[in-house]
Amino acid sequence: MSTELIELLLEYLPGSIGVIIIVSSAGIMGLFKSVALGKKSYDSTLDSLERQISVFQNEASLLRKHNKDLEITIDCYRTQVNELKNRLRKEKTK
Repeated sequence: MSTELIELLLEYLPGSIGVIIIVSSAGIMGLFKSVALGKKSYDSTLDSLERQISVFQNEASLLRKHNKDLEITIDCYRTQVNELKNRLRKEKTK
């Protein structure tokens, strides 16, 4: 059936119009494929960005925890330094 259609088109249409139709069809198919690839690329980029955000959030959480630990350690050191200062003052006054 498709060969009959092609023969019919060739009989009534000039060759240049057939070439234009074929080239146009190929262009439209290429456009659809390009759009589909663009959407797939966009989706992949979005997934990648979501993974990066998750990693950054985890890192930020860990850094906050370490920051709290460091603040506790610094407070302990300050307390020890103040105690040593007080001891030194008491020893000087004796």
